[in-house]
Amino acid sequence: MYKILRVSILSMFVLSACTSGQTSTTHSSTDPETVVVETIESTETPSVQLASAQFIDYDKETFKEYEGQKPVALFFHADWCPSCRAVENDINKNLSTLPDGVTIIKINFDTELVLRQKYGVAIQSTIVILDADGEITERLASPSSREIVAAINKNL
Repeated sequence: MYKILRVSILSMFVLSACTSGQTSTTHSSTDPETVVVETIESTETPSVQLASAQFIDYDKETFKEYEGQKPVALFFHADWCPSCRAVENDINKNLSTLPDGVTIIKINFDTELVLRQKYGVAIQSTIVILDADGEITERLASPSSREIVAAINKNL
């Protein structure tokens, strides 16, 4: 009972120390059950690792940064389209597995007629992959999850 209580109190102390700063845990050489926890206060903000690939909504200013300058995948979708929602879910599920620096831009099929014409998109749920020069390297209509990942890995 005494050991369980001691471990519980120690666990709470370690958890509270972890939230306030860095901790260093060492075992005492004289008593293997005794654990010494040192808290080192840090003023640095911990860095957070974000997914290396991005899935962003289209806007003209953001698109100018990518068009003809960086490789990008364009996802033409419609809010009312069930297959578009399925493809969007597949993209979100696989975002962490895509290569560093990949950007997928979600473009509304119904409102962006000029972009549809420019990239030859006739049906919603289409992904167009552009190279750094803005040239189409691949076009996929209603792709499966596996096809999306393979095309992006191959072209971006």
